[in-house]
Amino acid sequence: MSYYNNCGYGGNYGGNYGGYGGQNDGLKGPLAILKRISLGTTISVHFDSVERVGRFLGIENGTVILLVGGTIYYISIKKITAVDIP
Repeated sequence: MSYYNNCGYGGNYGGNYGGYGGQNDGLKGPLAILKRISLGTTISVHFDSVERVGRFLGIENGTVILLVGGTIYYISIKKITAVDIP
């Protein structure tokens, strides 16, 4: 499952229909996928020309919390361009 922000079909589909499965709960962008996955899920987050792969620890105050190799990263949802779930 993937969401690509502002790039062709994935961006339009994810933005208009909540990310996947045609479900429309009003969520848009990466938040649409992140709200549906379980804590501890391995995800790949793309932002600022960087990719981080780690365990999803949740969302707090507009940031995604990601555990990568023992380091916790706080990534602004506004900066995320793509989310992949391998």
